[in-house]
Amino acid sequence: SRTNTLLSGPMLFGMLASKHLPMALSDGFGLWLCLGLIVALEANALFGKLGPMASVKGVIHCSIALTAAIWAILAFL
Repeated sequence: SRTNTLLSGPMLFGMLASKHLPMALSDGFGLWLCLGLIVALEANALFGKLGPMASVKGVIHCSIALTAAIWAILAFL
């Protein structure tokens, strides 16, 4: 499904980056923000419209953007 493909990029990055890009411990706000983002994407998958994820190319680009957004949230918050 499109949502599985969308979330596979951040999952792969998380598995590979955990060893190579360690991050300092924080208060957990960034983690909760990322979890909220994922819940919002899941809700969109259930109830929303496809939007830019209507094509394979769009899903891959959205996955790359989601990976970058999650990394930025975790790295800077």
